[in-house]
Amino acid sequence: AEFRLDAPEGSFLQRLATARNMYVRWLTDAATKDLTQAQVQQEINQALEFIATCRTLDMGWALMNTMRPRLTRPEHLAAFATAAERFERHPQVGLLVRRERMTALLEAGKHDEAMTLFKEWLSVQLQQCIVPPIGKAFYDSLTADNYQQTMNKFLLAEANRLADSGLLMTLNSFAVQMRELGNVRLADQMMTKLLASLNTQERPDVSLYAIEQLWQMKDARADKLLDQVMQQPMANQIPSLWRFASKLAEESGRKRLAADRLEHAIQLQFATRPTTVNIEAIRSDYKELLTKYDELITAAATLEVAPPDELSASIVQAADQWRTLDNDDTIACRTASRLLAKLGSKDLAWDYLVTPLSENSGESAPWIALARNLGNEKQVDLADVAWTRAYEFETTNPEILLEHAKLLQSFGRTAEARVLLYQVTDRSWQLQYSNVVQEVRTLLQSM
Repeated sequence: AEFRLDAPEGSFLQRLATARNMYVRWLTDAATKDLTQAQVQQEINQALEFIATCRTLDMGWALMNTMRPRLTRPEHLAAFATAAERFERHPQVGLLVRRERMTALLEAGKHDEAMTLFKEWLSVQLQQCIVPPIGKAFYDSLTADNYQQTMNKFLLAEANRLADSGLLMTLNSFAVQMRELGNVRLADQMMTKLLASLNTQERPDVSLYAIEQLWQMKDARADKLLDQVMQQPMANQIPSLWRFASKLAEESGRKRLAADRLEHAIQLQFATRPTTVNIEAIRSDYKELLTKYDELITAAATLEVAPPDELSASIVQAADQWRTLDNDDTIACRTASRLLAKLGSKDLAWDYLVTPLSENSGESAPWIALARNLGNEKQVDLADVAWTRAYEFETTNPEILLEHAKLLQSFGRTAEARVLLYQVTDRSWQLQYSNVVQEVRTLLQSM
């Protein structure tokens, strides 16, 4: 039912009631359902006439926005596009209005008019360093019916204008949107134009965004551009940049460079570390760095070449920094020891291995645990020393000698294993170890 007020013609209250009634009619489809085309045209004319006299853009656009989904005939859509023009100056909905106008013209079959509006709209936005969201469906409609070439020519001209004006950040965003819209060839042309105009020293911000886009495209130019950025003084102030650079180097197969860059990132963080640190993040960082060192050692062994000369020093530095930051230095020391052993630095490897045991140096249990871990890791030489140390702290336990002998035998060192087993049979033990002694005798008979 219509809302009626006993108010003077043209008064605010009377116009408010009229606006409410029109809004309800269009919202409920009463303005179009079961009406002839002539009647629908009359409804449209009345609504547009009223909207044209609205003193506020908010009320007028609310009515038009309600009408829009219910307009299907070309002449109605064209009329809507014309009437909507005044609402483009609305600060909140201006961009939406222009899009609705262009969409209405496309649906009305007025492609040239829609394209003209689009060009005007996009040029103005780009001049203000804004890359408005175009949308895939709308873009596809604009480029349908052999309009792609016309569109490409216009968009490339806009990209060239941005480059010539030094608006490179806008150009980068523009290229990203073209790629998202599926116009990969044009996006590549825009990126090529950007790179030709880019000075990494003057615009490191644009350089980083361009590197990100190139990296996502798996474009080799990302590495080249990043190498230029890493030479700039500002790079030494940004640990996250070195981490990103390490990731790119890793993905391009440059493992040593990846390790060097990650090491540099961690050094920067260590030098400027706060009083309170996230210990899990610290552990993750140093584990990742030491893993990269391990990969370098493995790669060198595979290729039968010498590992980098400075690798031992780098391992020691990373492990010592980790120990400085972490109250529990067990993992740091064991990891460093394992890597140093692979490099042949056995004395240094042993020093790191036993450092966490210093507080329990008079007990056999930690040495036994260490020996077992080393055996599982097939570090037989270090495990041999650890078992020897364990027995020194508990010479009344033949189980230590037996387990030590079994380790040596499993690695083909039978003669050494036999010496340990004879130590068990050549002396007396407490009664509780009688089963151990019997096992040793059986083992000797089988050797």
